Order: sequence, then C-alpha cells, then structure tokens
Amino acid sequence: MRVHSKGEGFAEKGQEEFPVASPGFMALALLQIVPSIIAQTKLDDCHDSRFPGLCCARYKTASDCLANAPTTGCQWASYGACVLGSEAPSAAPVPLFSADRYPTGVEQCSWLNWIADRTHSSSIAQAKEVVVQRIRTLSDAQWTAIGNGVIDAGLVRAIEAEVRSMNCTRDETLVARCVGLSDIGCQFRRFASNDSTVMYNKTDGAVASPPNHKVVAETAGVRVINVYCPPSSLELAFHTHTRLSFWISWGTSRGEIYWGYDGSKKFDQPLWDRKEGNTLRVMWNGPEWFHMIQEKEPDNAAAGNCATDKVPACPNGFKYRVELKLDDALEGHDMMVRR
Repeated sequence: MRVHSKGEGFAEKGQEEFPVASPGFMALALLQIVPSIIAQTKLDDCHDSRFPGLCCARYKTASDCLANAPTTGCQWASYGACVLGSEAPSAAPVPLFSADRYPTGVEQCSWLNWIADRTHSSSIAQAKEVVVQRIRTLSDAQWTAIGNGVIDAGLVRAIEAEVRSMNCTRDETLVARCVGLSDIGCQFRRFASNDSTVMYNKTDGAVASPPNHKVVAETAGVRVINVYCPPSSLELAFHTHTRLSFWISWGTSRGEIYWGYDGSKKFDQPLWDRKEGNTLRVMWNGPEWFHMIQEKEPDNAAAGNCATDKVPACPNGFKYRVELKLDDALEGHDMMVRR
C-alpha cells in the first residue's frame, strides 16, 4: 500500500494510513443523515414501551393521524382513535341498533308496522322483506364506496339480519295509537312522502337546506344522505324529511340542539367530552316535520360530522340518513336530488 505523508488528508493507524474527511464533507453527510435519524427516532419512540402512545395519542383527528403516519407509525383505528399500527384492531366495529336519539326516533316494532302500513303489507314478514329489498337496490360495491372502511357488505348483512330478527307482530292500530312513537312522530304520523308535490319539492332537506344535506347514493329503493352542520352554526333553513328511514352513524356523541317546528328545543345534547371514541349506530327513524339542527361543537374534532364538500371521503366519521322509498305510486317520480 502506498504510504502518504501527513498533510495529504490521511491519518496514520498502525503501519497504514486512511483518508480523513474534510469539514465540508462531514457537514454534508450530517445534513443527509440527521433527518433520517430523527425520523427513525420518532418511529422508535412510538414503538418503544418506555413511551407508550408518545406520538399517536396526541393526534385527535384521522387527517392529523394519517398525515404523520410515515414518521410515527400511527394508524387511525376503526373506533376513532390514533394508535400504534400494531395496536389497531382489524375487526370491524359492531353496530348498536336502537330508535333514533332525535325526537323523531321510532321503536323497532312501530317502525316495522309503519312500513307495513305504507306498503299495505299484511304481515310483518312482508314488511321486513320490503326493507331488505330496498337496501339491496344499492349494491355491496356501492355501499362500500361510500362507507369509509366502516360500511361494507358485512354491515349491510348485519342490518338485514337485525331487521329480519325483530320480534314483532302485525298491528294495524299501533302507529295510529302512537305506540313507540315520539310526540313529534305522533303528531305528524300521517305526513306521507310524495315526490311530485310542492311540499316535497320545496321543503325536502336536500332542496331547502343543501349545504347540510348531500345525496351520496340513490336508487329506486333508497336515498342515502350525508347530514352535516358546520361548527358553532345552524343549518341553513327549516326543512322536512318525508320518508321513513334509518341512520348509519359513525362518530361520537356531539353537542347538538334540535329545534322543532314550533321554535322550541326538542333535543339538547352536551358537548363532546374529548374522550369518547367512535361508535357505530344504526337507528330507526320516522318522518320529520319542520326542524333545524344547531351544531354546538366549536370545531370538527368530534368525529361524525363530515363536511358536504368532502363527503363521501369521511375518515373522521359521518351521519348517513338512509331513506326508504316505500310507495311506488307516490315516489316513482325520479326525484333524484344531488347536491
């Protein structure tokens, strides 16, 4: 090996000499190496048991969580929290079935009998199949396309199974007697849908208050509407919903006020506690006379309020009203409102 004299940029080690990097070379190397070391340190910190949740727990929305995923190793879990990728569950969330929490919710047997009344079904079994048939007019692929990883064929089958399992008997007087209906539902139980009327064409939510209601999917059997209200604001206008429906809601409890047709508060829920995670809910709902929602939350941190201009891309939750088109004679006018 050639032996260089000191001063030629080499250092002696034993009997041999090796190159010594210049200050400029060292600075350049550090500029290239340090960012990757920092990134790896962040990733290691997230996965290091000494720092549980260091990088993930501080992200409160899906967008923030996913934006930092390359350096943190975080993943937005189906239950509405930012967690380490290794901790995120692969199982789909389990839906909770109930009457709608709004003052137009309907108990399941009253809901089915109401559907039977409107479709002139002689049995509950017929009414159940009417619901299933309407749901299936939207294909599994279409449900999945608007589902943000939450609605898929499995959830659709679960909803169908829940409907078919309802232990109810046919009672043509149940709705007339307002059994299982809220006060508002009772008052407007004869409020029927007719797509050809002035009432529908002027007061339907997607027509009267389009910034708050966007149709994300529609067939001859169902219309799926995303419902949204910006933080600290009211919906644009009082409006109605004429069809029997059910909600598919993926999000948290939120601060909302339901203003009724007479200008009084019918529902007032506290602000999100900033701790509760997402819950998947399927809720039975009746027609709604004039009303308006007020969003009390100061921001969109509480999951489940997807902006109209983003839907159906709603990784941070959504509220879908699934309207059932039940009377072909009244609802066969191809009123496809898309806002």
